[in-house]
Amino acid sequence: MPHALTRTRRARAAGRASAVATLAFVTLALATCVPALRAQSPFESLGMTIVGETPGGARVYVDPRTVIRRDGRVTATVFVRFNRPVPTKDGTMRSMRAIAHFECRARRMALAEDWTFSDFDGKDLLRYERSTVQGFERRYDPAVRGSLAALSLQHFCGEPRRG
Repeated sequence: MPHALTRTRRARAAGRASAVATLAFVTLALATCVPALRAQSPFESLGMTIVGETPGGARVYVDPRTVIRRDGRVTATVFVRFNRPVPTKDGTMRSMRAIAHFECRARRMALAEDWTFSDFDGKDLLRYERSTVQGFERRYDPAVRGSLAALSLQHFCGEPRRG
């Protein structure tokens, strides 16, 4: 009788090992296939480059066709698509597009124009604003880690120098 119990335990152990191996294979297969099946956002399908992701999970994109580098400054069109709608006084904002100027040496950014949209695809315009001040007079501090400004500055200008 003890011999039969040992044989049964071995069979169960072999069955568990087989199940674990099968599960590992299925997990690996899904991990390689699922990213290919993930639907692209409208920004990605238009050829936008992902700059990064904010702590809230909103993806920041840049249109590589709009990037202009001159005299230590970069001008580009950046997009952000929020995961959760953001309430504003004009309505609920779900995505934003901005033409921004980045000054790499001073690590600052100025918005020339910005559009906010009430849909995720950037088609239903909620508000448009154009800066009336030329240059870097209208600026905000990009020190907030993971913000649109910080991610864009890091993408265009690299990491800030220490010391």
